[in-house]
Amino acid sequence: MSWIKKTFFCIVVLIIMTFILELGSFALLSILNKSRQEVFPLNRFMELVDDERHYTMKKNFLGNGSDGVCIEMIKTNNFGYRVPPNNFRTDVKKFLFIGDSVPFGWCVNAEDSLPFKFSMLRPDLAVINGAIPSYSLIQAKSRLINEFEVLQDLSVIYLQIYAPASSYARYGSRWELSDNWHSQRIRDDELCSIIEAQNPLRKTYFGTVLNKVYKRVIRNNCFFPSTEDSDARYISHIRQQVQIIKDFTDKKGATLIVAPVTPSPRGLLMLPPTYKHAIKLTNMTLKNVSRDLGIIFFETSNFLKDSDFIDDCCHLSGSGAQKVAVGLSQEIANLLKRTSDTE
Repeated sequence: MSWIKKTFFCIVVLIIMTFILELGSFALLSILNKSRQEVFPLNRFMELVDDERHYTMKKNFLGNGSDGVCIEMIKTNNFGYRVPPNNFRTDVKKFLFIGDSVPFGWCVNAEDSLPFKFSMLRPDLAVINGAIPSYSLIQAKSRLINEFEVLQDLSVIYLQIYAPASSYARYGSRWELSDNWHSQRIRDDELCSIIEAQNPLRKTYFGTVLNKVYKRVIRNNCFFPSTEDSDARYISHIRQQVQIIKDFTDKKGATLIVAPVTPSPRGLLMLPPTYKHAIKLTNMTLKNVSRDLGIIFFETSNFLKDSDFIDDCCHLSGSGAQKVAVGLSQEIANLLKRTSDTE
């Protein structure tokens, strides 16, 4: 019977060790999750939707923005637009900002955002902040179609995004059309884990810790090189999405303005080569498709310096937003002059 006792003892010890290992892994994950700050989390002012947008702005929200990441105040109206500006005059044309956290005003109060600064310079236009943090090109297009179809007297649409450049920089030849900031963790788990998804160990706390250690310490980052084929597929995607936005703009009788991905000068120097390639490819494609489709390409990097950004990414400070607003206002003045000259 001694072998039975020994076997039973070994099984009990194994169960206890497994329990301790799982408990310790759970505690470690709780600490990591509490201290972690996502680059672009699903913030309190957002809500999930079941289409290409994935999420949109909550209506009539008032509160702090980003669960500890930022301290700015976020206020939305009953349409889910960030306010101010809150100009809904019926006697003037509307100017709509769509895109991501850059036109939205990441980590700054609305008064320091690009739409507000622009509205102060152009009281002749009803300015709407229709941008949402971490939106990709597909998501911006989808919000435009789903939420702004009923918008009347639309004069200009201003588009600025970072994604999909951020996703393409990471995944290269493995990049998919649906990749965005919000899905990044899931994609990292799919592509850059030491434990495969079908392995039962993957579902344990210990397995999760192993994957995190592998990705952060051993692999260090989840990057895949791009290829000529993936570059061509990526360019085609951008052109297709911009074409859809242009068709929508034409149907509304409005003008489309596209701005490039604009990282801070210091931040651009710090980026890995895959990011620099993705940004260059994105901006080149946006510029080319703008030329081909008769879209205004508004170059924002010419008059911005490091002090005009709040971080090493791309987010504008109040002074940066003011500079872009001044340049954009001049662009609108030139557009009106050209229109007047042709009439």
